[in-house]
Amino acid sequence: MISMSTHSILCKSIVGISVVLLAIFSDSQENVRAESIDLSQHVPKRIGTDFRLGGPLSPFINENFIGSGRCANCHSILVDKNGKDMSIANHWRSTMMANAAKDPLWQAKVASEVSRNPALKEVIEKKCVSCHMPMAYRQENELPDKYKTDSKVGVFHAYLDRNSKLHEAAQDGVSCSLCHQIQDKGLGTEETFSGKFTIDMKTPAPDRKIFGPYRDPIRDTMKVSVGFDPAYGPQMNDSALCAACHMLYTPYVDSKGNVVGTFPEQTVYLEWLNSIYGEAIGKRHEISEKVGEVRLCQECHMPHSEDGGVVIAYYAPKEVQPKDHFSQHHFVGGNVFMLNILMDNLAVLDIRASQAKLADTRARTIAQLQKDTARISIAQAEQNKKRLTAEVQVENLVGHKFPSGIPIRRTWIHFTVKDSDGTIIFESGKPLADGSIAGNAADESSSGFEPHYAE
Repeated sequence: MISMSTHSILCKSIVGISVVLLAIFSDSQENVRAESIDLSQHVPKRIGTDFRLGGPLSPFINENFIGSGRCANCHSILVDKNGKDMSIANHWRSTMMANAAKDPLWQAKVASEVSRNPALKEVIEKKCVSCHMPMAYRQENELPDKYKTDSKVGVFHAYLDRNSKLHEAAQDGVSCSLCHQIQDKGLGTEETFSGKFTIDMKTPAPDRKIFGPYRDPIRDTMKVSVGFDPAYGPQMNDSALCAACHMLYTPYVDSKGNVVGTFPEQTVYLEWLNSIYGEAIGKRHEISEKVGEVRLCQECHMPHSEDGGVVIAYYAPKEVQPKDHFSQHHFVGGNVFMLNILMDNLAVLDIRASQAKLADTRARTIAQLQKDTARISIAQAEQNKKRLTAEVQVENLVGHKFPSGIPIRRTWIHFTVKDSDGTIIFESGKPLADGSIAGNAADESSSGFEPHYAE
């Protein structure tokens, strides 16, 4: 409930009240208004040789992982039965998952935390790279004699070093051969949260398993071409898979800088599990009685192809049947702010997606923010003598808290009242050019901002 005195209205009548829901990772008010966006102008009807995708995806190979470029050889140039682009690698390459290691905000935050707590450098860096540079981190832990990082340098800066043996594996972010090797062991429980998922690092190629959502996959092609043995993995259609990194427990320190425990920094999965969309772990792979209510992470962030008829590999044998239940690798979140930064800094950040592909992901993100994230309305408004009372209602449409994830995200209401001349006579929550919010005490105090650094 928002109440305000109307003494400044003078004699003019109030003709308009408007509210806009804003999010810190949206770059303007237009990003969250209920406006329609025609995505057809961003997504090509047919994949042509002149469509610019960006730089080459990584072709690295090490003992347990391969680069996304090798997967892209077969899982690109895909279309549905109506010719819409369904290419897995081409959709993924412009997402925050693909650019998890290159995210400059994440890099700055790691450096900031280490500068504040230098004695905890190793703890901080290993915690962060386990999910943002997971292939490099896992490979070093498995073969420390071959890949051992200098403890003085630390894994964070070592993996960023272009001369590092694990640089390409680190820079490939949350990639194909990482997610699709996660085994169905302990998922959705605390033992696998904070990046502690299980991957078989002992079985050599070509017998190491790589999991997909389809039963009875054709195995020989992948075993010969990339050294993985395809297998059905029910965890691929399970929110518990996402929980492995999107449930984060972070160490905290006492006044002397000693680690004294952990706290739940990001709890997206548990939020989902306790929402109307959640499904108990015991019923993970069954058809729920709540059909129509249960919605997995994948259903919102990897939406199914609407038209279906997708052959999932470009060089597929003739016996491969088109799939109607096909998850597009969009990985849409709410981070318009960072997508804009990536678009403006392709070269310096070594982004392997073109501005056009990043614009595709940005458009999908804006559409999700506008249509599927939250709904705001003025439930009622009335003026009684000198007082105007308005009841503003915000409805959360997502299967977790809004906002959720990294704690620096925030959402607020921009509330304005105008008179008959269109003059604003009351305003609350106006976003300012420097990113602060007018009227927010935390923003108007210097202690409310993260200080800037030269790096």
